[in-house]
Amino acid sequence: MMGTHSNLSLAPNLMETNSSSLLAAQVNANDISLLVEQITKDSRVSNQLYQAQKETVSTDGNVSSLSKTVNNLSLLINNLGSQQKILSKKISNLDVVSDKLSSCARVKDC
Repeated sequence: MMGTHSNLSLAPNLMETNSSSLLAAQVNANDISLLVEQITKDSRVSNQLYQAQKETVSTDGNVSSLSKTVNNLSLLINNLGSQQKILSKKISNLDVVSDKLSSCARVKDC
C-alpha cells in the first residue's frame, strides 16, 4: 500500500508540473508569435526603405537630368544672345545702306 499512497501524492505534483509546462509552452508560443509579427513589421519597413531608396535614386537621376537641361538652356540662351548682337549689327548696317539709298534717290530726284 505504501507504493500506492506515494503515487497518489505525486499525482498533484505531476498535474502541477504539466500545467506549468503548458503555461510555459503557451508563453513561448506567444513570444514566438510576437517575434514573427515583429519580423513581419521589420520586413515591411525594410521594403518601404528599399522603395524609398529606389525613389531617391530615381529623383537623383531626374535632378541630374534637369541640371543638364538647365545647362543646355543656358548655353542656348547665350548663343541666342550672340546671334541677336550679330543681327542687330546687320540691321544697323542695313539702316545705313537704306539711308544712303534714300539719299541717292533724293539727289537724283532733285
